[in-house]
Amino acid sequence: MDVLIEIDSGHHKLKIGVETITGKADTPWVEGMICKHQHGVLTDKLLLVAGEGFYEPAKAKARLHRVETVELEKAETLDWTKLVGQYAKLWFASVTLSPKKVSLTVEGLPDSASEPGLDVSPKTRVFSADGLRETSLISVVHQSLRNAQVLKTVYDREDRETLSRFDVHGTPAEGCYVLDRQGNPRVVTGFHVWGSLTFSISPFDVETSSYRGAAVGYGSFTIDGKDALATIIEEPGSKPKFSVNLSNSENDPGRIIDLDDDVNGEKACHEN
Repeated sequence: MDVLIEIDSGHHKLKIGVETITGKADTPWVEGMICKHQHGVLTDKLLLVAGEGFYEPAKAKARLHRVETVELEKAETLDWTKLVGQYAKLWFASVTLSPKKVSLTVEGLPDSASEPGLDVSPKTRVFSADGLRETSLISVVHQSLRNAQVLKTVYDREDRETLSRFDVHGTPAEGCYVLDRQGNPRVVTGFHVWGSLTFSISPFDVETSSYRGAAVGYGSFTIDGKDALATIIEEPGSKPKFSVNLSNSENDPGRIIDLDDDVNGEKACHEN
């Protein structure tokens, strides 16, 4: 290896390996460097520097394996800290919000917490604005609590791991109405929900591979007593896709959660 750079990042010391070539880098050279670092020196990130640039097939091969390519003149002004293994370490955070009490704000009536003309319970029927779909109030609340901003508010708090309660004001994701005691429709303009909260976080190392032209990262961890396998898939020209498979036992196939949709309050977070 031509150069080894060590950078302190949080609780971890990360290593960048640098390999150089004076001429123009071709695919065999790139493949050789990738093989060398996969089976030889252990580094968190590999950077290839070529004096006369890279052939396109060579650059494509490097991208496939998450290897950075830089021309010599650009390497002199490079911000090395931005090259530290982007997915060498991830955190998986789980936020569970359990609603205990809900009040509604509807057109034509004051706050339902003190208004006898409107019944509010988890089973309260909620209708879509066009009246064609029906669901329950608890379903509407759960859908609203999955909003990414609600979860981010919890994650951004320094005391997040000690939180036990939440208190959220919000609006339904789409227009809807409920019926008052006289059977008249009342448009829901907002809700106020209280409940219990649990927050869990688990770090894990990421292994890398490739499959059918896509770069693949994966790592296993345990959170809330469940075994989990996180997967990152990144295709050239596309944003990375995150998912996790959660299982309760060794033989349980588990369930796959698409983390790009912020489902069930679970989200993968990059380590800074």
